[in-house]
Amino acid sequence: GGRRDIMQYVAPLGGMFQAGTLAGNPLSSAAGLKTLEILRTTNPYPKMEKLARMLEKGILDLAKRYDIPITINRVGSGFTVFFGETAVVDYDTANLASKEQFARFHRLMLAEGIYLAPSRFEAWFVSAAHQDGDIERTLDAVARTFNKMRG
Repeated sequence: GGRRDIMQYVAPLGGMFQAGTLAGNPLSSAAGLKTLEILRTTNPYPKMEKLARMLEKGILDLAKRYDIPITINRVGSGFTVFFGETAVVDYDTANLASKEQFARFHRLMLAEGIYLAPSRFEAWFVSAAHQDGDIERTLDAVARTFNKMRG
């Protein structure tokens, strides 16, 4: 609800689409404001960047050791692992990545207790909650998974 002179512009009657999970909910708004305050005062971004770099390098090193062709695209603390040797620069090159290899990797990582997004196009994210031990455990799982994939 809202004022009629404004709401007339909102879909389905008007041309402006507005939607969002918990949009306008006072509890989610308060949580969002508190999160921004914490991020401003603690600045977790350098640590997140360091851990993401550590995870990226570890995965690339393991892929080389186990002869699994991959490329990784990373920006900050988010990255995507693509199964193939082609550098990914757009949708067409991303689509060359092996769907079958990703599906196998996903299943094996799930068996290791690591839940990844189920699409070969989705990103992994390192968060402020992650610690060095989380990265080490993930890399241990990747090593076991790559070992199974090469056989």
